[in-house]
Amino acid sequence: MHKLKILVLEQSEITTIADACRFLAVPSDISIEVHSLSEQLSGLDLPRLNPIPAANMKSLCRSFYSSSAKPSALVKEILFFSSLAVHKQLAEFQKQQSPTLYIHPDLAIMELSAPLTLHQAFPDWAHAIRPSTPTHQHALTPTQHFVDNAVEPCILAGDSAHGFLPEGFCPTVYPEISAYLKAKVPNQVLLTANHHLIMALLAMDEENWSIFHPECCVRNLALDVCSNPQSSALYGLNQAIRQLSRLVSTPTSAFDFAGIRHAKQADKHAYSFFARHYDEYMAHVDYELWITRIL
Repeated sequence: MHKLKILVLEQSEITTIADACRFLAVPSDISIEVHSLSEQLSGLDLPRLNPIPAANMKSLCRSFYSSSAKPSALVKEILFFSSLAVHKQLAEFQKQQSPTLYIHPDLAIMELSAPLTLHQAFPDWAHAIRPSTPTHQHALTPTQHFVDNAVEPCILAGDSAHGFLPEGFCPTVYPEISAYLKAKVPNQVLLTANHHLIMALLAMDEENWSIFHPECCVRNLALDVCSNPQSSALYGLNQAIRQLSRLVSTPTSAFDFAGIRHAKQADKHAYSFFARHYDEYMAHVDYELWITRIL
């Protein structure tokens, strides 16, 4: 039995996910689990979901990250947080900040909220046999990790993410967002601590972003920032079901930008928004004024 596991902390988001699942064709060998606190699941009718209640945050994390499968079993799991707020709450609870990756067909962004530390061999987030808790051993320097994944880090001048970079780490520096958008290449990832900038870019083309938390091997439905949460849940879960069913290819890691983009564009709704509409939507923008206000 393959699994989609969703960690949710708001009852309204559980309802949104349940409503979206009414329109999903879920194969008999895939179970959709909703992990939440007991009081959030109480009284809800969830006919197509498998609710997994927990008495407190500690047991919630344990059940979400654990797997009943033996290491040799051919069981696949795809894990989701329901929202960016869930990731933030868990990071605060576990006292462990981790970066968030936002990947679009035309660009990739890594949001930093703490000093950058990347580790060797992130787990296979798409087919993970989950350990009881995420483990990070044999740390590599960020430069080594990006090189191993053929990813070129870059950053905007003046971004506060500069303060999170380790000594000797030298990403490409762009003077402003317009320079980055015009010169970016597919394997680049923009490092930023500017959450408002990320939200502005997401709002321009929200249906074509994929969001990951690579250190804890989890995807994010981002129900708290999208304009149509039910549609976002439906699309994200449907894509995961198709990957588990091998109807579309599954990327090998959260840094497999080409694989993630291929999987996204395999869906009929995916298209290259920034490439095809950049001039139309952005030509009127005073970039210097915009970036000054955002930063």
